[in-house]
Amino acid sequence: MKTEDYKYMINSYFDGELNREKEALLFTYLSQDEECREYFKSMNLLKSSVEKSFEDFPLQLEERILNSAGSVSERNGFFNKNIFAVVSYSLAVILLIFSIMFYRESSSYKEKLDTAIEQVNKQNQILQAVLNSIPSVVVKASEVKNDIIVTPKL
Repeated sequence: MKTEDYKYMINSYFDGELNREKEALLFTYLSQDEECREYFKSMNLLKSSVEKSFEDFPLQLEERILNSAGSVSERNGFFNKNIFAVVSYSLAVILLIFSIMFYRESSSYKEKLDTAIEQVNKQNQILQAVLNSIPSVVVKASEVKNDIIVTPKL
């Protein structure tokens, strides 16, 4: 096995995850390899210093935290905590109402525009019919008097 594998086994040992068979193998290898032994010592020192740094949790601190948490919840109501949410929801509702109103208004304008377009199309058809019903004309120039003579062609 490589040295990295034994270092992993040392870490597992200090985490309490190493089984008894591998533990015996680890200690056998530690008696032979100086580098792994130093690593084991440094990890043991680290574990002992972490255990020494733990302090008992003071009971007064827990009571003060719970009391202050209770007093904060009593002071703040729903609207004080979530004022941003209330304002956001109300603005969203107002915008939704205005959007519906403007949509209805624009749809009525669209209907008026459609009827106006239909009327213009009908008038255009009538004008085309009138223009097509007018007889064509023949234009002649007289050579003597420089007169232009326009006569309908029937």
